[in-house]
Amino acid sequence: MLYTLLDDYLRTVQTRVEHEISDCTYIKYNLVVKRFKEAVANKPLKRLKQSDILAFKRHLQYTTKLSHNTLCNYLSKAKTIFTYAVDNNLIDNNPFRNITIRMEEQEINPLTNEELERIRSQSLPTERLIHA
Repeated sequence: MLYTLLDDYLRTVQTRVEHEISDCTYIKYNLVVKRFKEAVANKPLKRLKQSDILAFKRHLQYTTKLSHNTLCNYLSKAKTIFTYAVDNNLIDNNPFRNITIRMEEQEINPLTNEELERIRSQSLPTERLIHA
C-alpha cells in the first residue's frame, strides 16, 4: 500500500539522522509524506499512476502556496521515495518517470555591510546560530 511505503521510507530516513543526514532533512521528508497523504488516497502501489503525482503537485501549488523552487524540493524528495520503491522492487515503474523538475534561477541579494554588522552585534541563543 502507498501509505506503508511512505511510512517505511520515513523510518529508513530516520535511521540515517545524525549519521548521513540532518534532523532538518528528516523533518522535510516528514512534511513531504504528510502533504502526499493529504493529496493522494491510500491505494495499492501497483495502482499508483502519474496522475497521482500530478494531484500531489497541484495540491502543493494551490493548497500550500509554495514558491516554485520549494515545490521542486518537495517533488524531488517525493521522487526519491518512489525511486527507492523501484530499487527495492516494490513497484515496477516510477510514476515520476516522465515528470521534469526544474528549479528557477534566483537573484541573490547580498547583505550590506551595515546588515552584517547588525547581525554580528546580536547576542545569539545557540551555538548553531553563532556558527552560522
